[in-house]
Amino acid sequence: MYSFILMPGFPQRCISFLLTLACGTLVVTNATSAAPRSADWTLSYDGKSTNAFIWDKRAHGLIKRSVPSTMARDLLHALGGPPDPVYVVNRRYVSVSACVPHACMDKGLFWLDTQNGIGLGAYLSGDALILGSNRILPGALPSTARQAIIAWLS
Repeated sequence: MYSFILMPGFPQRCISFLLTLACGTLVVTNATSAAPRSADWTLSYDGKSTNAFIWDKRAHGLIKRSVPSTMARDLLHALGGPPDPVYVVNRRYVSVSACVPHACMDKGLFWLDTQNGIGLGAYLSGDALILGSNRILPGALPSTARQAIIAWLS
């Protein structure tokens, strides 16, 4: 299951999203998951293209383990398009983003905490922002993930 935030236009969408994050009412899916596998390899992509990251054979498995399967398909498709740089914060948090090939109004972001293996997918399509994770509890969105999403939407 996904969380949807529907907003009429881009400025209103950003303002509404920021208010939602500030209020902490964002709901993210939760499912049981096996113990996290080491994701330290993702840190080596700091400053490189998201395309370089997504072409790494390990990236697909990592994303598929981190987000709901129905979201993983769309997210992987988006991350294969025109890329943004990979951002690494505090040698721990990794953010990769890109837009859907030939449809850049749809975008995807994958955020990862390499220390505990928790990941989050975000998919922006029109006026809908969809977030999904297999391990983040509802109402417990990490502040570093929240900051990455806000930076991505800016």
